[in-house]
Amino acid sequence: MQNSHALPAHDIEGDIPRRLLGVWAHPDDEAYLSGGLMAEVVARGGTVTVLALTDGELGFADDDERPHAGRSMLRRAELREAMATIGVTDVRFVGAPDGSLDRLDTGIVADEIVPVMKEVRPELTVTFGPDGMTGHGDHVACGLATTSAWLDTGIGELRFAAKTTDWLDEWRPFHDAVGAWMTDEPTGVSPADLDLVLDVRGAALATKRAVLRCHASQTEPLAGLMGESDYLRWIDQEAFRSPTSEELLQAVVSAEWGSPWTPKTCRPRAVAA
Repeated sequence: MQNSHALPAHDIEGDIPRRLLGVWAHPDDEAYLSGGLMAEVVARGGTVTVLALTDGELGFADDDERPHAGRSMLRRAELREAMATIGVTDVRFVGAPDGSLDRLDTGIVADEIVPVMKEVRPELTVTFGPDGMTGHGDHVACGLATTSAWLDTGIGELRFAAKTTDWLDEWRPFHDAVGAWMTDEPTGVSPADLDLVLDVRGAALATKRAVLRCHASQTEPLAGLMGESDYLRWIDQEAFRSPTSEELLQAVVSAEWGSPWTPKTCRPRAVAA
């Protein structure tokens, strides 16, 4: 990895990789949690691959009349447009059913991630930690499968997206008001325990906002609710930490023994954009 240094539009603590792989449950996860990091990698001449495990076809209001296929097409198009904004051209989809990743066998999902890791050989892979950030079952399952794939390949380093305790404290009233967490609040991390932190500022923050705006079906209602200035402050932190030995063991057990929900219901297939 390249050594970090402060840029006018960023405060960066940690190393920026030359080859980055992001494995996420839904389109827009990548933008919220690593939009600044991806843009920084590309700006430094590196490469980024984004792998979306589902199309996020359930992420619409109950009265949305589009069929699931139409919703999937829209979410895929939004992800491609978002990544094109920052020069990311390697966008891939697995096509697993939205809302059901936690019903698939962890090893089967990991089998779709392993070939991508072997092909792109990332210096760094980023994904969800065991809290899934919001507690979403798809997020948790995505993190387990990605961790299992990383253990299988041994390629590069693995980091989990995280939030600092200060960030959670600042935004707790808003999160409580909108019911942001599907389970308990994520465990905040002390800055001293983080491996990579980007405080996205200035032009870089404007770029991240443009990326998120491309995911309009998901992001603009929330931005409108918060107001633009608060929304910009809400998205300006990206943080990543190393997995613990207990979390690595959890992924091993999940892959060996299958999902605790419904094992081996289907085998999705990864395809390029």
